[in-house]
Amino acid sequence: MRTTATRAVGGSGETGRRRGRALLTAALAALTVAPLTGCSGPGSGCRPTALEVEPVRVSDPRANLTLHARLTSEGRPLPRARVHFAAALDDGLAVQIGDGRTDARGTASVTQRGGIGPRLMRGDRAVGYEAGFEPWQTKGGVQFCKSEKRAKLSCNGGACGHLDQKIPEP
Repeated sequence: MRTTATRAVGGSGETGRRRGRALLTAALAALTVAPLTGCSGPGSGCRPTALEVEPVRVSDPRANLTLHARLTSEGRPLPRARVHFAAALDDGLAVQIGDGRTDARGTASVTQRGGIGPRLMRGDRAVGYEAGFEPWQTKGGVQFCKSEKRAKLSCNGGACGHLDQKIPEP
């Protein structure tokens, strides 16, 4: 779930951002099929990993948003690993929020100051968030497999939208 080129790729304004998101979606699909390190799951020689995330509810799309994910391998925390975080939109695309490093407990966090609202374009509806871990090889040569997990993200019980739009409550 590498989400680095989500904004203003291939042009400017809303069209460029949509094109950038389409390119991002294609890149994510390619990474899913052919991960960078060549290992993709159990049976491929890498150690399996698991991410744990929990639903997040905020009262205002402008409030600071902190997301957490816990990464383990074979039930043990995986420290010093990079976890990518992105807002999951209702159209299947994602908007990068940031990366966090896991601590000794395997927990990574990222805070979006000013909330999710400013990261979204008019018409976007964030309904969840994703945490992703790309295949990783330690200095000792141990390879860890890719993992991804998604959880619900809500603003006052509904989808989180761009600051200029009203999202109806469910």
